[in-house]
Amino acid sequence: MLTTTSIILDTRRIKKNGKFPLKLRVTNQRITRDYLTLFKLSEPDYKRLSGHKVSAGLQKVRQTINEIVFGSNSLINQMEVFDFLKFKQEYVDLNTRFFKLNQRKPFVDEQNKIADNFDYAPFLMRFNIFNEDHSKPKTISITFLSYIKKLLEQGRVGSAINYQRTYRSIKAFKGNVLFSEITVSFLYQYENWMLGRGATKTTVGIVLRPLRSIFNEAIEDRLITRGNCYPFGRKKYQIPTSRNLKKALSQDELKLVFITNQVTKN
Repeated sequence: MLTTTSIILDTRRIKKNGKFPLKLRVTNQRITRDYLTLFKLSEPDYKRLSGHKVSAGLQKVRQTINEIVFGSNSLINQMEVFDFLKFKQEYVDLNTRFFKLNQRKPFVDEQNKIADNFDYAPFLMRFNIFNEDHSKPKTISITFLSYIKKLLEQGRVGSAINYQRTYRSIKAFKGNVLFSEITVSFLYQYENWMLGRGATKTTVGIVLRPLRSIFNEAIEDRLITRGNCYPFGRKKYQIPTSRNLKKALSQDELKLVFITNQVTKN
């Protein structure tokens, strides 16, 4: 998925001189990181930057901004797989004439902003997946977070809870794994692990159906290919089903909540 860069004006906290800090915003796989630069502008001057006639001072700022964006894009284009940590280490930390040193971890709401400006703040306490590190490429948390965001935007909070529950269960088993690590053997091991903790086959099925959907989402986003690492289907791993699913579903879902809470406790 395309990685994009832009310069934004952070207007959340006004300075005494009426100016706001400029930040480099990098977005990859719907995850955003903002990096604080050394430059500040007022809102009117920020809007003037795109104009044809600007003062000499603003021309210098605009030239610097173009250098920042060009340099960041050059490094991104050289990276076979984009990685936020590597980007920070090899570009932000090394360019002290552009960026503030020893930058703190971005605020959670900054990390999880996307283009539609949907407000995730009411869900941050309930969905701890927002607070996790998603910088390692092709791990399942990236697509889980992306899909959970979609569900929240659509008002499907219950479904979002189910997807986070699945992620937490898989993470409790083996951590935030790569898609390539989830093989047929992995899924059978996970099934046995769940059964050993009191889950039923139906419960395992309830957990793994969202994981299958996440695989399909990652394929659609071209993060993985179906032929190389898709572990579900005929002659592969088949998700357990129940003949009396409608009757048993509510009990198993309640049991799943209990089991998931138990195995994910630290």
